[in-house]
Amino acid sequence: MKLIKQKGPRCLIWAAAMVLDTEPEEIIEFVGRDCIAGVHIQEIQAFAFSKGIALCPYEPHPVLASTLIKIEPIGWQEEPWLKYEGIMLGETNDGKYHAVAWDGGQILDPAINPKFAGYHMFYAKMILNH
Repeated sequence: MKLIKQKGPRCLIWAAAMVLDTEPEEIIEFVGRDCIAGVHIQEIQAFAFSKGIALCPYEPHPVLASTLIKIEPIGWQEEPWLKYEGIMLGETNDGKYHAVAWDGGQILDPAINPKFAGYHMFYAKMILNH
């Protein structure tokens, strides 16, 4: 995976381009707008799916919404999904939404001035069998 630095406030598109090994412009064309206002992860998932790739979501700290009970599935302490490439959704040090790419061993931050503070959702890249 190759680090790509973003142009403008579109970190999710640039992170996805790294993970999906494509150009950000191809994702923008698929979405059908310039994405200045943002893009939703489901639009990125739809693009990935069109390429034969699933982006499977994992919450590092899942909660049962109806009871607000935190659950700790067996084995999740090691975060087994991090052995895969994927997209991390989280925030910057100043509390703003941010997305980065994960290459299976390290974070690749598309921001010009990286300030990634941590993630709350991970989307693992899985190649689909056709």
